[in-house]
Order: sequence, then C-alpha cells, then structure tokens
Amino acid sequence: MEFNDLLFSSGSYYILKVLFICLILVHLLFSLIIVRQTQMMVKMVEVKISSAVYLVSVIHLLSSLFVLFWTVVYF
Repeated sequence: MEFNDLLFSSGSYYILKVLFICLILVHLLFSLIIVRQTQMMVKMVEVKISSAVYLVSVIHLLSSLFVLFWTVVYF
C-alpha cells in the first residue's frame, strides 16, 4: 500500500477533515478574542486609526468564518 493510498483513504480523509475543522475553530476563537480586545482598545484609546484597526479585526473574523465555511462545504 502506497503512502498516497493510505493518506487519501476514506477513513484518514475524514480524520484529517475533522482535524482541520478543529484547528480552524481554534483560529475562529482567536479571531473573536482579537475583535473583543480591539473593541476594548478603541473605547480606551481614541485616535484616528482606531476605526481602521477595528475594521481590520472584523475583516479577519469574517475571513476566518469564510475559511471555516469553505472547509466544511468543499474540503
């Protein structure tokens, strides 16, 4: 049995998919924490760039959600 056959067999494929989804969920949790921390920072420090930093954190969260959705549907 070759390595590719073993790696892409039905059972190991689903194990890899679950592993990837779990790792992406951890990254999604990290993204949520970043958004929350950014909200708190914007409330404490008022500068011109605060809204841009908050926008970047929200875009990061949305991209994490997109990657999770894409992985569940297409991987």
